[in-house]
Amino acid sequence: MVSVVALGMAGFLNAQSSSVTVKAEVPFAFNVGGHEMLAGDYVVASPIGGAIEVKSDDRSDGAFHVWHAVSVAEASETGRLVFNKYPNGKCFLSQIWAAGETTGKQLPKSRQEREMVSSTLRAGMTPIKVIVFAQIVR
Repeated sequence: MVSVVALGMAGFLNAQSSSVTVKAEVPFAFNVGGHEMLAGDYVVASPIGGAIEVKSDDRSDGAFHVWHAVSVAEASETGRLVFNKYPNGKCFLSQIWAAGETTGKQLPKSRQEREMVSSTLRAGMTPIKVIVFAQIVR
C-alpha cells in the first residue's frame, strides 16, 4: 500500500509546451538524478525535449535529468510535483504534472534510488508519495 502526503505549495507547469518554466517551494531536501538539492524555492524548466532542469531560485544549485511521458485516466485540478520518500527520509523527484492534464513527466530512478527501493522492500516497507501542489506560472 502506498501512503500519500500532500503539501500546498506555489509554482508549476504549463504542459502546452516543452519549454515551460515553473517555480515551486519545496520544504524538504530532495534528489534529482543523483544530485542532492536543499529545501527551498526552485525553478523547473524543460529547455529541450526529453530533459528537465531543476535549479534553485537564486541559481546557486541545479541539476538536469531526462524524463519520459506518463499518463493517467483522469486529470487533476491542481498541478503537482511528486516525490518518493524512503524510510531513511531521503526524497527523490519522481513526476511533474500540470493542472488539467492527463500526461505528465516521469523521471527514471537514479542508481541511488534503485538501491534504496531494493533495501526498503527487503525490509518489508514501501516508500511514500509526497505531493507538492503547485500553480501555473504566467
